[in-house]
Amino acid sequence: EVPVIERHAAELRRSGVDAVVVLLHQGGATSARSINDRSCPNLTGPIRGIVETLSRNIDVVLSAHTHKEYVCDINGILLTQSGYYGNMVADVSLTIMPGRGVIAKSASSVPVIRGSATGAVPRGYRIVKPDPEIAALVQQYDDWSKPARSREIGYITATLERLDDANGTRIDVADHPLGRLMADSYLAAAPGQAADIAFVNPGGIRSPALSFGTTGRVTYDDLFAVSPFANELYSVDLTGAALLRLLEQQWEAANCSAKRFKDMCGRVLQPSSSLTYTWQFNPDSMGKPDGTGSVVDVNSIRIKGNPLEPTRVYRIIAPAFIAAEGGDYFTVFTDRGTNLQNIKTIDLDALRSYVAQFPQATPYSEPAARVTCIGCQPFTP
Repeated sequence: EVPVIERHAAELRRSGVDAVVVLLHQGGATSARSINDRSCPNLTGPIRGIVETLSRNIDVVLSAHTHKEYVCDINGILLTQSGYYGNMVADVSLTIMPGRGVIAKSASSVPVIRGSATGAVPRGYRIVKPDPEIAALVQQYDDWSKPARSREIGYITATLERLDDANGTRIDVADHPLGRLMADSYLAAAPGQAADIAFVNPGGIRSPALSFGTTGRVTYDDLFAVSPFANELYSVDLTGAALLRLLEQQWEAANCSAKRFKDMCGRVLQPSSSLTYTWQFNPDSMGKPDGTGSVVDVNSIRIKGNPLEPTRVYRIIAPAFIAAEGGDYFTVFTDRGTNLQNIKTIDLDALRSYVAQFPQATPYSEPAARVTCIGCQPFTP
């Protein structure tokens, strides 16, 4: 990213541009306990290394991906990210002197309430209403792109669900039918199909369900609702022992500290059909420190129908968020993974290519479960 940014920034400066603002999807996180902590304590993530290597041709970097809030100054470059789901906006102020460029800059993360809100506005918040000019522009692009988005890609006969609780919140500890489709598409995208397993982090399943009525016709819009991020897919090698460690991380302390469902905790990676296994629900064995969990039945693990071999090297396909960054606390990828490679395919393209293999005559049907839990309560609201 850095050479591309620098090349364009230099061209803009030569053409007389006084301020350069970069919008990047990469992000990071801090250990701040309140918003607008400008000390940016313990800033981590890919964004730090990127911004630290940028020149002073860049004035501001607006980052994303990690859904965190921060306002930082890195070597004179202003860096922001404003959380998630529109709960905050980054209010950036630049003082520009023509011919000299930016002579002062600042930013704040501002909590907001959507324009439909009624009643008293809490202190520190303000109502943000839609800008009619922006809304009209968005509508224009929506109209232009609609024919391409509505074209038929393939056919799926089943309703593929993301399993949610009664409040519409994703059940992270479940094996989701929609996640199975996504993982199978990632596996099929491996170069030469030379991979053993594919995983999807449950947070990557963005739509509650795919339902196609009586026709089963699938469009680009349908798949984009499921997978809108354009995450790059990576291959990474793990030994069988490391793979077992990865599976245990699903129920260790870090992944048991957030969402719970009927006394169960954890964050289950959605596996391709090439991996099946069983785990045992036991409240006393869940939430252990990293490296000490033991809920997976090792003897139940099958990879392409064969038992797990601890010393064998398995090739895994997964989004960059987990494979390259160890996101969602799946640090085995970064700590023990080898031969990390970008396979030059994004998740949505993999999904489109996979679904395109299923015409109306032979549509895709609901995939079988891969993860079996003994002792779990049913994964229903």
